[in-house]
Amino acid sequence: FYGLEFAVNRDVLIPRQETELLVDLALEYISNRRTNGSEPVHMVADVCTGSGAVGISTAFSCPNIRVEATDISDAALEVAERNARTHNVADRVSFVRSDLMSGAPGPFDLILCNPPYIPIGMLKTLAVEVRNEPRIALDGGLDGLEVFRRLLEQCRASLDEYGALMVELMPEQMDMALGLARESFPNAEVGYSEDPAGNPRTLTVYSGG
Repeated sequence: FYGLEFAVNRDVLIPRQETELLVDLALEYISNRRTNGSEPVHMVADVCTGSGAVGISTAFSCPNIRVEATDISDAALEVAERNARTHNVADRVSFVRSDLMSGAPGPFDLILCNPPYIPIGMLKTLAVEVRNEPRIALDGGLDGLEVFRRLLEQCRASLDEYGALMVELMPEQMDMALGLARESFPNAEVGYSEDPAGNPRTLTVYSGG
């Protein structure tokens, strides 16, 4: 993932190519903040970190940031901590057991999240290898956006007033998710970026940073 090797087991999702877009957007945002005269990015949250791939890759590429990575699963956090040590970023990536951001109040300059977003009715239709991954990391409730809704509510308090939020979702969910994000952040620039296949993949909220 992102040119780095990550250990995984049955407690975490296997990092996927489309999720690399989160890191691409994060690095672009951090670079822009550094070069356009804005306050540099210092604190980044990686919510639902799983194996730690997103937060660790971001920290590996940006030696001047700190990452706080959260997950509700102790077993997943153990995997992520090992990966942070492997890539020599354990001094800049901390891990917190938390239901989304309840244990990591921030404020953060940048919040990244690959949440559970599979609608519950679709779980049984997934490929066998995906169904063998942890259900807690897949199940997004009835429409797949239950976790996303809670994340938006928490981010209203945890995101710096000039910060950014980036969330991976299913392309079919993007229109509804954009509406929810605009309701939560009415003064922000809300949009999305496409994955390599041209599908709407990562929702973005730029609050002015």
